[in-house]
Amino acid sequence: MFKRAEFEVTYKCNLNCLYCYRDFLTKRELDTRSCLNIIQHVKKLGIKEIHFTGGEPLLRKDIFLLLAYSNNIGLITVLETNGTLINKDYAFKIKNLGISRVKISLDGVGKIHEYLRGKGSFNATIRGVKYLVDCEQYTEIQLTLSKLNLNNIFEVLDLCEKLGINSFRVRLLLPGGKGLECKNLLLTPKEVIKIYKELKILKKKYSFCIHTELLKDESIKKDMLTSFSIDPAGYVRPYIFSNLKLNRVLDIQNCKDLELKIRKALPVVREECKAIEKYLHLVTSKIKNCES
Repeated sequence: MFKRAEFEVTYKCNLNCLYCYRDFLTKRELDTRSCLNIIQHVKKLGIKEIHFTGGEPLLRKDIFLLLAYSNNIGLITVLETNGTLINKDYAFKIKNLGISRVKISLDGVGKIHEYLRGKGSFNATIRGVKYLVDCEQYTEIQLTLSKLNLNNIFEVLDLCEKLGINSFRVRLLLPGGKGLECKNLLLTPKEVIKIYKELKILKKKYSFCIHTELLKDESIKKDMLTSFSIDPAGYVRPYIFSNLKLNRVLDIQNCKDLELKIRKALPVVREECKAIEKYLHLVTSKIKNCES
């Protein structure tokens, strides 16, 4: 059963991240009414959780209306953002809407984050995090791990403790999207095992929750059968690193129908993303072996 839908409400973004996974193939965005229909349809399909992503979702003028509607009809509602556009007013709006979680990307401290995501982005992101924490909004930091920030992650964790965030999630840089151009930044299995073990120990040091499961238990098949994306034009994308589009989500009648279509797409996606499949198998199998 699918745990969540990822609604990519826009591909517009105010940053230009080094390893963005989107190829920005569609500039078309649905209007507000169409987006509300999709949110309602996600609920009818029996999906309990929806993540509003982009691009940068806060670039949509109607994003707070979409978030409010999602929460009001009983969906667990998560906002995924780079945090740079969050001001005091936005933070209070998010809190008052009852958003379950705000997930913010932070890939390093200072110049490291800015090298990966753009000049001026670090201070703007931290400012946004502070506004959210100040109004007691549940805030999660997500870091994409690469050779550039492998040793900087401990500074990030100390900063997260100082900021007072609620949880921290780490995932690997993968050879997909623009990440295909950054193969020299991919971690070796030995490096992943080392940081995985260190993070397991560090979980006891910090007051916030540290999630490391994606370092040892991530695969294309698992991702495709637990979540799916809806692009800005309303089409189902079975995997975030794939350019494959299935039916319009509004044309899918039930979760069984959706699962069947995604299972049929699995071989195609695996072939399209074989570099990711190979890399994940290599890394995760090594971690599982070292734990057994």
